[in-house]
Amino acid sequence: MLPFAADADLVLTEGTNLSVDVADDGRVAFDLLGGLWTVPQKGGVARAHDTGALRVREPRWSPDAVKIAFSAERDGLSQCFIYDVDRGSVDAIGSSGWHDADAAWHPDGTRITVSSSRSDADADLFDVDIATGLRWRLTTLPGAETDPAWSSDGRDLIYVHEHEGRWSLMLRRFGEPDRSLLTSEHRLSSPSWRPDGSLISYLRHDDGIRIHMLILSDPMLDRELVADTDIFDTPVAWRDRQNLVYAANGKIRRRDFNSWIPRSIPFRARLQRPPPATGQARARPLPTLATPEKSWVLRVSKAYTGAARSHQQAVDIVIRGGTIAAVEAQRERDSLPVIDLGDVTAVPGFIDAYAALPDTVDESAGPLLLSLGITTLVTRHPRIEALNATWSGEDVPGPRLLAYDNLDTLAPNDTPWLVAVSGNPSSEQLALARQLGAPILADSWQTFLNVGASLVLGSQSSPTSPAGLRYQDVQTATRAGPFSYVSAMAGQGTPGIEALRSLRQADRLSALGTTPVRAAGSTRPGSARLVLGSRPNRYPPGLATVAELVAIGASGRPGYEVLDAAGANAARSLRLEGQLGSLVPGAAADIVVLAADPLERRSAVTSVVAVVRNGRFFSAVGLIDRSQ
Repeated sequence: MLPFAADADLVLTEGTNLSVDVADDGRVAFDLLGGLWTVPQKGGVARAHDTGALRVREPRWSPDAVKIAFSAERDGLSQCFIYDVDRGSVDAIGSSGWHDADAAWHPDGTRITVSSSRSDADADLFDVDIATGLRWRLTTLPGAETDPAWSSDGRDLIYVHEHEGRWSLMLRRFGEPDRSLLTSEHRLSSPSWRPDGSLISYLRHDDGIRIHMLILSDPMLDRELVADTDIFDTPVAWRDRQNLVYAANGKIRRRDFNSWIPRSIPFRARLQRPPPATGQARARPLPTLATPEKSWVLRVSKAYTGAARSHQQAVDIVIRGGTIAAVEAQRERDSLPVIDLGDVTAVPGFIDAYAALPDTVDESAGPLLLSLGITTLVTRHPRIEALNATWSGEDVPGPRLLAYDNLDTLAPNDTPWLVAVSGNPSSEQLALARQLGAPILADSWQTFLNVGASLVLGSQSSPTSPAGLRYQDVQTATRAGPFSYVSAMAGQGTPGIEALRSLRQADRLSALGTTPVRAAGSTRPGSARLVLGSRPNRYPPGLATVAELVAIGASGRPGYEVLDAAGANAARSLRLEGQLGSLVPGAAADIVVLAADPLERRSAVTSVVAVVRNGRFFSAVGLIDRSQ
């Protein structure tokens, strides 16, 4: 289903969580649905700027108004980039291996200040020389330093310092030590200088967001500057000492300093209609390898089948070959062997619908991944067929692997289970993906709307504003037809994530490399169907999937939504409903047995005691030993 009428392009006039900046000539740069746009000072048709596959955040004009710095995710890291407006080119700022954000131009135009950290460290401020990429540290305070902003003469720096739950506005005058201007138990963010240096505007997060100004008089005065109803978390952009621009209520706002009445800068952002589909979405049967012939019964005290939001009590799951033959009440069995596990809970095997599996992963990792309850991974690997052949058997078992492909490498003879799309694909590429009939995953809202995708990365664009509202961009997306968020929300700082270190498999899986990103946030509970996908969080394989389970539970969703994200929702989004993700007759016999009840305690998803994969029973301890 297309997200808009088949005979017209989509024109957006509102945005959710816009970040804006204004150039000296009045042009406004803003991020909309992950894209970079500019609009004249009086509003009108917005110009789209092609940044490739990068999802733009926090655009900031250079002092000469010919370039725009912005933040984006690349290779699992938050990085900063410079877009040349005239040439249409994009260049990275500084070296890789750091998480960089909050790019702030120095008025001399030769360097940019960023908030930067390694994955295991708090953020500090660094200056980055644009020509060479060399960086030098500006701050070393305990805690995190973010949101830098330079005065118009380049002599004074303002930034936010957070430490132990307290936020401070810090000022560094030229040649003087840093000092705190204001401290609060509520978050402070997004400071900016009035061009004449007389005051600093900033955001106070206290019962909503309000724009305040700190007047640098003696004594200093803290006053509310803007009281719009739904202010977005972006700095006030000062064109001059009298005119300021900010974002609120889905609009770009402008206001004269001496007036209390804001006006909107209207924009019309046109997204091209995707070409008509030439193929149909279709379900596919799962490939079957090394299926056992025997029949047997798994007996548990509780079973979450995925067909309802509650348990079935005292259950026998009859398994015939590699499939579930029946889910029945417990009874005497004369002809079938019974494995009675007592007071445990059976749930569908965990599906990771968008996973990373490094090329270095070989057959020996299969039992470790399976011991975590992971029975299906949608991923890429050069030896995917060989791994499937080995892992579907009894000697070295592991998850089922289903291949996904990126749109830019898709070929006519490919048979992917998922196609990942970034940026603005060509009509020929998109037509091929649709012809193959695979689900399409977009990496941003703009791509999602442009291509008519069925899935979108949930962490890349928040579905609600600070006040919990959705404006035209997200409203249009959520009305586009049935779609799902791929979770992609786990990272450093996710509540409960430290528990991964206590897993027996952690050390060995961590040796497979990759570095987790900082916590990506989450979609709001109940906002849309949620599907577990771990690739963006950059944890090692296996741990990445468990990290997403933990993050989904930490987002406040009930236990059944955590299970459905890795079960029924994932199967439905992959068009494998009835084959995976539920404990129903005819489905693959992929089952996770948990020591604790995940509907009562969401962390129970890590208490795996046994796994049934392809109709074969394995204890978690036996799998860990087998991997050695």
